[in-house]
Amino acid sequence: MKKVTEKVRLRLHMKWLLGSVLLLPLLSGCGDDAPVGAALNLPKEFSAAEVSAIAEMQETYPGVHVRGIPVPATEGGVPTQALNLTVSGSVEFSEGFAEALLELDAMRPVNMLAIRSDLLIDSDLEFLAELESLQSLELHGANFSDEAMQFIANIETLRAFTSRGCAITDAGLAKLASIPNLNTIVLVGSEVTGSGLQDFSSSEQLVSLSIVDSAFDDRGCEHVANISGLRLISLGGTKVTGRGVRKLKTLSSLQRLNVESTKVTQAAIDDLKKALPKLRVIH
Repeated sequence: MKKVTEKVRLRLHMKWLLGSVLLLPLLSGCGDDAPVGAALNLPKEFSAAEVSAIAEMQETYPGVHVRGIPVPATEGGVPTQALNLTVSGSVEFSEGFAEALLELDAMRPVNMLAIRSDLLIDSDLEFLAELESLQSLELHGANFSDEAMQFIANIETLRAFTSRGCAITDAGLAKLASIPNLNTIVLVGSEVTGSGLQDFSSSEQLVSLSIVDSAFDDRGCEHVANISGLRLISLGGTKVTGRGVRKLKTLSSLQRLNVESTKVTQAAIDDLKKALPKLRVIH
């Protein structure tokens, strides 16, 4: 159950009561028949209370941008919209910021979250596990390290994780192996060499792995070769060579491999494609 504080519950109740009133300034420039979210480019199905909460959050935290994203219909249901949030600029962590985000999530699920603020740090992410529908998380910046991974590992609904320029090592990567439905990992500019992947050997969900512009090497390929469900692997800008690539012959499900800006030779690629003739390689 979501651990929303009583203050959040009260704020949420007030949004439902006062949503239409708080929206009047936003709607002053819209036609009489315009949907309540038109001024914020939100889907028409968003209620007045939801639009009011989004408007208040974006006004209070100018580095936050919110938009709707389609969610496929479940069996017997109808398509709907979830929330995609980008946090950037001068946004700093505060109790109010966390409560505002949880408040939005209580109204309409936050499925995607990208954090690009240089002012947030590892410990600020602890509350993210309370977002019960979060499926995609993206982190930018050297402020985030292995400490953040222990909080991210508690997000059981997470399906995709991306980091860009974060100080994540193999120890941090290994912590993500406990997330039951994680199917995509993208690490750009990390400190990962590959040993942190050994805990993913029993994963049946991981299908896409990108470790780019890092010290990842041939020894890392030994662990990649044990993740049997992988369909897409990107190792561009790493230290991998033909020796490591040849170890991927066991990945019968592999469809695409990117080894741009590496020392992998054409001979090694040709050898790999003998075992995996349908494989597409970007070299």
